[in-house]
Amino acid sequence: MPIGGLVLSKDRRETKFVVQCFSSSYFPQNITRVEAEERIAAAKEEVAVLFSLFPDLQTETRGLRPAFYFCHDGGKAGVCVARDEDGQFTYSGPKA
Repeated sequence: MPIGGLVLSKDRRETKFVVQCFSSSYFPQNITRVEAEERIAAAKEEVAVLFSLFPDLQTETRGLRPAFYFCHDGGKAGVCVARDEDGQFTYSGPKA
């Protein structure tokens, strides 16, 4: 399985292991809820593969809640258009 572009970070203040994945759409108005759901699902699988390849990564994130953010590259920063936290999916992008 090829692993797509992911940004992994720890938010110790909110006790989260943050995984950001990005849209393949060039224009933000072309982003859809379906793309967000599919990309977050793929990111979950990719993180599982990373954990199996790098056990230290899993150890480092133990005790942190996973939070998956689907983003659009806004040029200067990623703009979150969907999130999956604690099993709750929220979409706030176009074509809602």
